[in-house]
Amino acid sequence: MAMVPYQLTRALRFFLLLLTSALIPGGFPQLAQGQNPGRLKPSQTLPLSSFYDTPQPLPPGRPGELIRSEPADNYHLPYELSVFRILYYSRTANGEDVAVSGVVLVPDGKPLAGGWPVIAWAHDFMGTSRENAPSLMKNLAVGPVLAMYANLGYAVVATDYAGLGTRGNAVQNMHSNALDVIYAVAAARAAVPQIGSRWIAVGSGQGAMAAIGVAESDVRNAGFLGSIVGPGLAAAQGKAAAFGLNPGLRPAHAPLLVISGQADLAAENIVTRMCKLADRVLFLKYGDVDASGAMGESVADQISWIKARFAGYAAPSNCP
Repeated sequence: MAMVPYQLTRALRFFLLLLTSALIPGGFPQLAQGQNPGRLKPSQTLPLSSFYDTPQPLPPGRPGELIRSEPADNYHLPYELSVFRILYYSRTANGEDVAVSGVVLVPDGKPLAGGWPVIAWAHDFMGTSRENAPSLMKNLAVGPVLAMYANLGYAVVATDYAGLGTRGNAVQNMHSNALDVIYAVAAARAAVPQIGSRWIAVGSGQGAMAAIGVAESDVRNAGFLGSIVGPGLAAAQGKAAAFGLNPGLRPAHAPLLVISGQADLAAENIVTRMCKLADRVLFLKYGDVDASGAMGESVADQISWIKARFAGYAAPSNCP
């Protein structure tokens, strides 16, 4: 496995691996296609309140403009974290204005000079109805994971994607989802001034496609430092192909860490295309595990890569 410049201590690596195995059996949770977590356990969901409503048609707004925000204390998260819901303007891949919801997790304590560094989380497929928004789940679908990042000193910005939570059609479109991630960071900064300008995108499955889309997007942000592309690309790539939006067909303007299980040929093919475009890619494969297991086993390497980006080290690459 390739090494990165900033290495975690053995104790911290053990803590992170223990966290993912104890709180998230089998690694990161994955939902089956069409599975609706809100219908499985209604007591673990929140009501779709008027916070998510916007006028129809939606008045024009600037991408990343904050429509409104509110503090939230009804999530199953560590008490020392501050949580805010946000509603903001984004754009579809066709350039149309759209309202998008999400949540922001803010660590306890005083931020470093320049504000809290940011992890922009891009979630996997959750469903297609408004009620499937992760911000309507008391555990945010992957709450222990998001809390882990926040407890390590990162503000976490987690978009719902357009059409989940807010009115509209939920789309599995790499570029649209990527724009929702990008503009969520700007909106979160407007809602929480202690959030800094530097950020990294992280996602798996549908979120992995969004994380690639952020790195390949024409929308540039000086504070964007790179993307972690989690496993689950095979299913997500099939959805993207329906829109003609396969990843790795455009040069990325920031480094990437791509994670997969040993047998994920879809990830290998995408990395091959990226390397041909001279992208800076570190590709790490993890044994005979599924997508969920690979994401869980890679946590220590993810944190090492994240810390190195925020520390200003040159990004490693193992492209041939």
